Amino acid sequence: MADRAATSHPAAAASTIGIKQLAEVVVVRHGETSWNASRIIQGQMDPELNETGRSQARVVARRLSREAKPAAVYSSDLRRASETAQIIATACGVSNLVFDPGLRERHMGDLHGLVFDDAVRRNPEIFSWDGRTQEIPGGGESLDQLSRRCVSYLNTIAEKHKGGAGDRGHPWREHGGALLARGPNKPGAREAFQHFDLPVPCRRRRMDP
Repeated sequence: MADRAATSHPAAAASTIGIKQLAEVVVVRHGETSWNASRIIQGQMDPELNETGRSQARVVARRLSREAKPAAVYSSDLRRASETAQIIATACGVSNLVFDPGLRERHMGDLHGLVFDDAVRRNPEIFSWDGRTQEIPGGGESLDQLSRRCVSYLNTIAEKHKGGAGDRGHPWREHGGALLARGPNKPGAREAFQHFDLPVPCRRRRMDP
């Protein structure tokens, strides 16, 4: 009877196969730092979380701990992201915690350490969505370079975990610039993943503290 039912509903069978090949990736931005609060450009500088940021990380950790246990947690190696990741991994009972510089914030070159409004006045073209290919003086990345770097890493994560037992979610600790680089075609966008070209089937959620 089970065989007959499956034959009668090929769409359902195809759907089941698709689900087995799915990797769910949960994206969480790191908690606040004192530089965030002061609107100072952090880029690949390494300030730690402030108390507000740690509280934000704990809120997200409690929420994720009520869901299926992730197979792994991936994070930038910068302290604000790695501490957020550690708090979440501990709350979720995850031992597979990976820190990788490939997930770092955009390299902001000569703009590191400037107040955001001052940086915009100094180099407005860098913050324009029309300037996606514009590299930042001092070794900084363009938005296109940032996007390619982070999308490549996400594809690697999704490919590694697709269809695995218990692979319901892989919290991935990110930076605001990395999220924006993959957002809609306008500055200040809040939603991520609008123009991903992912070869690996992947269900994506975004979760902010």
